[in-house]
Amino acid sequence: MQIVHIVFMGDSITAGKYVAAPARWTDIISDRLERTYIDTPVNFFTVARGVSGDTTRQGLERFPQDMQALAPDILTLQFGLNDCNCWVTDRGLPRVSEAAYRANLVEMIDRARRFKTRHIILSTNHPTLRHKVLASGDSLEQRRERYNAIVRDVAAAKGVTLCDMDLAFAGLDLPQHLLAYPDLIHLSVRGHLFYADQIYGHIVRAVQDLANLGPAGLAGGGGPRPPSLLAGLPQQTELVASGGGSTVKGLQCGRSLRWHMDNVGACHSARFES
Repeated sequence: MQIVHIVFMGDSITAGKYVAAPARWTDIISDRLERTYIDTPVNFFTVARGVSGDTTRQGLERFPQDMQALAPDILTLQFGLNDCNCWVTDRGLPRVSEAAYRANLVEMIDRARRFKTRHIILSTNHPTLRHKVLASGDSLEQRRERYNAIVRDVAAAKGVTLCDMDLAFAGLDLPQHLLAYPDLIHLSVRGHLFYADQIYGHIVRAVQDLANLGPAGLAGGGGPRPPSLLAGLPQQTELVASGGGSTVKGLQCGRSLRWHMDNVGACHSARFES
């Protein structure tokens, strides 16, 4: 048996703000992985660590708890829409400068690699409908494009996988994929589905690479690798875990486990309920 640990790290786009859990792109990915690998010994432990309003600076502050403590095999990174934003109270300065944004992404990648994360998927940010001029003198869209260029540069320099959401969303009917006014930035249900479609292939390729490595290549370890990928269907089991002041649930189906952990806090105990 092999367990592939995946952490989705980001801001409200990863958190799926304003959209119910089953329709969020992180849940869609988890469900697809379960269905795809249900007849194999490859199992999944996925955790969504998106926090609304977070910049890369705040993401780094919670990196030890949300990423390093889990030491995933696969990490997705999505930050930037808050970093590039300019608040009136900051007199036109971005929440995180371009230089700091670049440095923060590099540090996240370096930290993930120190904790043996083998596959890192770094995403640009999708287009928005925010064209209002900010206190900086330019729009969020103009700033987003500059920060996306940094993402591309970092992905190339650090040798990580780039998922170019900016390019993927180009030419789409954005009002159908984004929430309506006054939001104009967060993904709609259709937007989450499209987002999942773009990143899923990168994750599957990473899973296939990890599966070919055998247990020694997985951060979570595992037993001896069976000669065949075919396996019987196990019984579905609900797992309830508590700790850190919160209780979360996951579904074990096809020996894969998905955690819904909206609150920050490590799980200290768990019990299976049939």
